[in-house]
Amino acid sequence: MGLGTGMIINPEGYILTNNHVWVEPLRSKFYCLRSEYPAKLVGTDPKRIWVSSKLIALGLLPHVNFGDSDDLAVGSGW
Repeated sequence: MGLGTGMIINPEGYILTNNHVWVEPLRSKFYCLRSEYPAKLVGTDPKRIWVSSKLIALGLLPHVNFGDSDDLAVGSGW
C-alpha cells in the first residue's frame, strides 16, 4: 500500500503523483470530491520520481490550471 499526494492535471482525469505511491491496483481517493476512482498507469520516471496515471471516472473532473512562466515578472506573486 502506498500513500501520497497528487493532482488532477486535466478534466479527463490524468493525474501526477510520486513514483513511490504507485502500487497495483491503484485507487485514488479524493477527500475534496468525496469519491474514489481506479486508475491505470500511463507513464513513470523513477529518476524524476513521478508517475502519470489516468483515473477511470465518468465525466469531467476538477483539475489544476497550469500557467505560463514566461508571463511572470520579478516580484509577481500568487
